[in-house]
Amino acid sequence: MKTQKFAFGTNSRRTLPFDIGGVTFFAHPLTVAEELQLADVGDRYDLDALEGTEVAPFIQEQIGVLSGLLRSRVQGDVLINPGWVEVHMGTLTLTPLLALLRSGEKPQGSLTLTSWLDEPFTVQERTFDALPLSFAEQLQAGALGQDGTSREITEGSLRLLAALLTARATDNGGKVTPEWLMANLGTADLGPLLSLIQNGPEVPDPNADETAPEGGPASGAAGLPGS
Repeated sequence: MKTQKFAFGTNSRRTLPFDIGGVTFFAHPLTVAEELQLADVGDRYDLDALEGTEVAPFIQEQIGVLSGLLRSRVQGDVLINPGWVEVHMGTLTLTPLLALLRSGEKPQGSLTLTSWLDEPFTVQERTFDALPLSFAEQLQAGALGQDGTSREITEGSLRLLAALLTARATDNGGKVTPEWLMANLGTADLGPLLSLIQNGPEVPDPNADETAPEGGPASGAAGLPGS
């Protein structure tokens, strides 16, 4: 009978280095205890029913667990706390990170938040990177109220969008303000612009030539989130 050697345990697997936001970590496999921490967070929430401000506690618990996972794997003396995770990670990078820690295989994409697009997009000649939302920005978006008058809802969306665009500006045009957006965007621009940042380029190009079906109007752009 052929002799085979079996080795079990998280220390039996080669750990590859990986980077997030310029910080190096080692892909030490998730332990059972860590998997249960992640499972506990998911079990405490009805993920199919989460919306609006109800999302914040779930995201914050995820951030707390992730900061512990990364802190135990960081190379050097970099302080990894929930605040660091909020800024440098988001939902888009969470799945590939966990896949890496479970499989030991490096993902094809980056674990650092990178632009959805190869080139910047423009708003009235100003240029911006289409960076996905960080956890911190997801919390901001989740706090956006959908109750109130049309003006209150729209002004809330403009404040959020101004903050997102300011963080993504690639030119020297300075801070983006809600007032500037109100003067330079149409209502039909708001939904697609927010969607581009949140979801990527699945949003239709607002400059695309749309032909209306016979007997009906051309399809409009997406409305405000939650509308």
